[in-house]
Amino acid sequence: TTFKLYFPLVDRDVEITEKHQSPAPMRGTETLLSAADGPYIRKLLRETLEPMGYRTLDAPTGEDALRISNEFRNATDLVVTDVMMPRLDGLQLVQKMKADPALARIPVIILTARDGWSEKVSGFKAGADDYLTKPFRVEEVVMRLRALVRRAKVVLLADFQSVCSKPGRLIGRIRHLRAVVATGGVVVLAAALA
Repeated sequence: TTFKLYFPLVDRDVEITEKHQSPAPMRGTETLLSAADGPYIRKLLRETLEPMGYRTLDAPTGEDALRISNEFRNATDLVVTDVMMPRLDGLQLVQKMKADPALARIPVIILTARDGWSEKVSGFKAGADDYLTKPFRVEEVVMRLRALVRRAKVVLLADFQSVCSKPGRLIGRIRHLRAVVATGGVVVLAAALA
């Protein structure tokens, strides 16, 4: 069965707790952080992904998303963000995450109503790994997030194997490895090897 979901540009008559917090993610469980000022997308992702075994973290602003990304950097596997948010918009969030070595490994999907070519280019220039526009199919979002998480784990594993296979490179990459370990890369690697 295929269906499309359409969301209004303005959120109305929604009773969702803005301070929803999922429990701390468990090892081996993919964790998604959804950042959107409107609760519709966060609720939809939470209700779709949690029954599939994902953990979800919610952020109503870009600032909250950046704080949560730092707090759960060892467990956040993917961020889905809207562009239009107060205080720190989605593009600024992506730029800050990709500029921080501790967060740069986390794939980011921009999910927004802004569907113009220039907006998409701006999203990718900011560092987004994927860009989806509304309306969207939930199945497509799920498949794209699975692909990005899988790719991130493969890249981390390949990087680790590359560094360990040549002792001379290990010395030159110590700073990078410290960043990977500090961000919880070891946990992600353990999940990829399991």
